[in-house]
Amino acid sequence: MWATLLSLTDEQEFVRVTIKKHGVTEFTGKYTIQEPPLEERRRTPLLLEQRAYQMTNRLIETILRD
Repeated sequence: MWATLLSLTDEQEFVRVTIKKHGVTEFTGKYTIQEPPLEERRRTPLLLEQRAYQMTNRLIETILRD
């Protein structure tokens, strides 16, 4: 399984997932996870880090459900 990062911001993660079995591509899909924009006063390093982890967790959950 390969996950190729296509785009990453503090508001969106966009990846392409490719699954191969015995050298043959069995599945290819693109996934996007988005969060609403933060107000400037809330853009702290801690909050941005937490959002990144939350988006990554949602991304992994979405891929595994598929």
